[in-house]
Amino acid sequence: MSPTKEMSLTHLLIGTTLLAILAAIAIPNLLAARRSANAASAQQTLRNLNTAQVSYSLGIGRGNYADNLAFLGGSASTSVGFLDNTVTAAHGTNVTGTTVSTTAIHPNGQPFKTESASPKPNGKTAFAATIRRKIVKNGEIALVIKAYEPFATDFSQQVARYGGYISQSQVRQSTAGVAAASLVVRIPPDALEGLVSWLRFQGQMTAEAFKADDISEEYYDFQARLQNAHQFETRLLTMLSTQTGTLQDVVTVEEKLNQVREQIEQMEGKIRSFDSLVGLSTLALNVSIAEHYVPPHTPTFRENVLQTWNSSWQGLLAFAQGFGLFVVGWVPWCSALAVLTALGWGGFRLTRRGRMPYPDREP
Repeated sequence: MSPTKEMSLTHLLIGTTLLAILAAIAIPNLLAARRSANAASAQQTLRNLNTAQVSYSLGIGRGNYADNLAFLGGSASTSVGFLDNTVTAAHGTNVTGTTVSTTAIHPNGQPFKTESASPKPNGKTAFAATIRRKIVKNGEIALVIKAYEPFATDFSQQVARYGGYISQSQVRQSTAGVAAASLVVRIPPDALEGLVSWLRFQGQMTAEAFKADDISEEYYDFQARLQNAHQFETRLLTMLSTQTGTLQDVVTVEEKLNQVREQIEQMEGKIRSFDSLVGLSTLALNVSIAEHYVPPHTPTFRENVLQTWNSSWQGLLAFAQGFGLFVVGWVPWCSALAVLTALGWGGFRLTRRGRMPYPDREP
C-alpha cells in the first residue's frame, strides 16, 4: 500500500472516531435538553389549566369546574377565553373549534366537580353577563363656585347620602376668605354619576376627566394563586401531622409552611387592596371661588410678540447685571494679583542684580 493511500485511510479512521466521540457526547445532552423542555412545557400547561379552572369556578362556574377543556378556550363561540387555544387544541379541540369530551382533573389530583359544557348560544356573552368585571373608576373635576362654605356643607351631605366619604381636604385661604380647595372623595362606583350630575348644578365645571381600568385578569389570577396556596398549605399541614421522618424533615416542612403562609398573607392583602379600589371610586375635586378665579386666556399674536420682547429684554438686563456683578467680584482679586505680581517682579529684579558680576577695574 502506498504511503498516500495509507495516510488517507488513517485520516479517515481518525475523523470517524472523532465524530463518534462527539456524537456520543452531544446526543445524550440534546435528548436531556429536549426532555427538560418537554417537562417544563407540561408543567406550565398544567399551571395554566389550573388557573383557568379556578377562574372558571370563581366566575361563570359558580363553584363548579368545566368538564371540557374546549369550553375554557377562546376560539369557539361557546368558549370563555380562560385557556390558550393551543392547549385546548392539543387536548380535544381542532382548529375549527369542534370539541371532543375530555376528563377534567383537579390540580390536587382529585376529580373536578363539573358541570356540563355542552354548546350554548352566545357563550362569551353569557360569561360577560355572569362574571363580575373588576373595574377601577377614577375621575377628576375642576369646579368654579360662588361661595365655599355653603357648598362644602351641601357637598358633605351629598357624599354621605351616596354612601361615600371625603378622604382628603385641602383649603387655601386668602384675605377675603377661601380662595380654592382640593377634595378627594371615595364613593361607590354606581353613585359616581349621580354625584357628578349634582356637581354640574353647583357651579361652572371647567374641566372633567374620568378613567376606568379593568383589573379582572390580575384579580382572578391572584384569587387562583391564593386558592392553590391554601391547598398547598393543607397538604403541608397533613404532612406535618403524619410526619414520621427525622427532625430535619420536620424543620424543612415547617419552613416551607411558613413561606406559603407568608405568600398567602401577601396575596390576601393584594386582593383586599383590589376590592377597596373596585368597591369605591376616587373623585378628585378642585374647587375655585368665582371672585378669585382667573379663566384661562389664549394669547393673541400681539401679546405673544410683547411677551417675547419683554422676555428678551429681561434676559439682556439679567445678563448685564450678572456681568457687572462678575466684574465687581473680580476687582478685589485683580488688585491682590497686581500687588503680588509687582512684589514678585521686584524680588526677581533684585535677585538678578545681585548675581550680576562687577566690571573689572583698570589699574
